[in-house]
Amino acid sequence: MVIVLLSILSAVALPRFFERSAFQDRAVYDDIVSTLRFAQKMAVATGCPTQFQFLPDTDDPESYQVMREQVCDNDTFNQIVANPSDSNANLENTLNGATFNTDANIITFFPLGNASTSATITVAGKTINVIAETGFVNAQ
Repeated sequence: MVIVLLSILSAVALPRFFERSAFQDRAVYDDIVSTLRFAQKMAVATGCPTQFQFLPDTDDPESYQVMREQVCDNDTFNQIVANPSDSNANLENTLNGATFNTDANIITFFPLGNASTSATITVAGKTINVIAETGFVNAQ
């Protein structure tokens, strides 16, 4: 009986542990949520707009990064933000082939915390909403 249960368990459960795409999708989802929230907080803390960008700026982005203005209020986002966990690295990441969809490729956060546009980002069936009026990043 034990051998039968173990064989059923190995046939059903083990393949899920070796399937990495679900874990990669979740990692990309969590990283986008935390990066969006950091970009908003950086805009509020520095008093300068901060921009979250998907690259390339197409319907099928491959990576994302956070940019800010080198001189505040000149509307030129030309300085990439340093990664808060490693100041020697830039705040950017690749999407690692995650199942991905977005309706806004660039989201700018302003010093009051609000965003330039409302956005819906879907990663592997999980949705992230950015509310323009408040800049709130709602991860569902």
